[in-house]
Amino acid sequence: MFLFKLSDNIYEAVDEIVVFYRRYHSMRYVGPLLVLRLSSPLPPGAIERLNDTYASILTGGRIEEHVTPLEGEGDEAEYPGLPRLSLAYNRKDAGTVRLLINDINAA
Repeated sequence: MFLFKLSDNIYEAVDEIVVFYRRYHSMRYVGPLLVLRLSSPLPPGAIERLNDTYASILTGGRIEEHVTPLEGEGDEAEYPGLPRLSLAYNRKDAGTVRLLINDINAA
């Protein structure tokens, strides 16, 4: 139920979209990793909080920051300067990934 929001208010709908893309840019799978591209870096300490909060959706390892594209990302030439997060995600809890994106945007 975290994947969508129902509203009959145009301003609320626009705000939902604007907030969704505040920091989050896009995502790709690179092998077993989910890579989240960000339009700006996270503040200090945010990664540790994300790792503590979202450990339940990881299949191993931790959420890691990257300042360059991951090898095999495919269209990395299009987005070379974007900061990235990578995580070994269980591919089952899509709603929790949406909550992760909300927390990334709020950081």
